[in-house]
Amino acid sequence: MKPSKLRDWLTKRFSSEQGRRRVGRGCFGRPRGPGTKRSIGTTASHRSATSSAIPRRHSHIAFHRSFWEASENALLPRLWPVTEAHLTIALAEDKATRADPVRAHEVHAQLVATLRTGDMAAIEAAFTTHTMDSAEELIALLSGDDKTV
Repeated sequence: MKPSKLRDWLTKRFSSEQGRRRVGRGCFGRPRGPGTKRSIGTTASHRSATSSAIPRRHSHIAFHRSFWEASENALLPRLWPVTEAHLTIALAEDKATRADPVRAHEVHAQLVATLRTGDMAAIEAAFTTHTMDSAEELIALLSGDDKTV
């Protein structure tokens, strides 16, 4: 995936403040069905940074899917198959460029910890860090501009 395509895809799908707020509230902002908080946290820690690549990949995709499901947006789960395909490509590019399972695990653990605070401003910042900032780092690496990383 070319850096420009990756940036375009992420911007369209994850950059909206309203989208981050909705996902954040859906996950931890107010009570949901039984186990919502637990299922996201469990998915994040289900596969450690030392497990093999295939279980980590499946766990990573499940982690992202759990946010979409928790958002209470009826459209998001219906869009998930297409998003999963794009996300799989982006994650494969990320892994090929900067394979660091410990970093990936820590980024997800921090996101879950922030979600558990219920602080919407912190949650929005954490989603931005997890999606857009991480993508910009990857784009810089792919472009050969590692000064920004």
